[in-house]
Amino acid sequence: MFRSLSMIGTATAAGVNRVRSVRRSAMLAVAVIAASCASPSAPVASPSPGFPTDIAHDAPVIADHRITVNAPLEVVWKLQTDIAKWPSWQPDITAANVSGGLAPGMSFQWTTYGMAITSTVYALTPGVRILWGGNAGDIAGIHEWTFTRVNGGVEVRTRESFSGASVRGTAAQMQAALDGSLITWLERLKATAEATAAKPLTP
Repeated sequence: MFRSLSMIGTATAAGVNRVRSVRRSAMLAVAVIAASCASPSAPVASPSPGFPTDIAHDAPVIADHRITVNAPLEVVWKLQTDIAKWPSWQPDITAANVSGGLAPGMSFQWTTYGMAITSTVYALTPGVRILWGGNAGDIAGIHEWTFTRVNGGVEVRTRESFSGASVRGTAAQMQAALDGSLITWLERLKATAEATAAKPLTP
């Protein structure tokens, strides 16, 4: 499922040819952040110096999708930021590790489609917005998630940009792969958050 480049910082896959590498890179998704349980009212963390503050609006591939999740913001946010538990609801991720709390400049490691990835958080406002990204070869991915309270739940919006020579040469294919991956991510987040919210509290 997590098939976007957004969270890729460093990705390696021995023995994979260029065509297969580009295909896998375009199908990597990520999403979201660190194993912090910071509350939505936590202080805003400013972007780290030198990091992007938004997606690349001039990129050849840009995706923009949203979904309404009928669950409390706290539930949705925790699912997205509890990286160590990603494999429990995202079957394409086989491992996820993070050291420390959620903050701009921190990195975390995860594995999907046999690729070991290191991703970096660029900026965040807890409970409201997360921006992260990195590079895979000459492809730069920047991924933003925003969370807005609405009647009955939360609107989750995700935007992502892909830049680089490899993207320009295969923009149509990468656009389709990115759109599909983000839609799938949103659907799985919605299903998991709503199921979690529906569970009775344990005494």
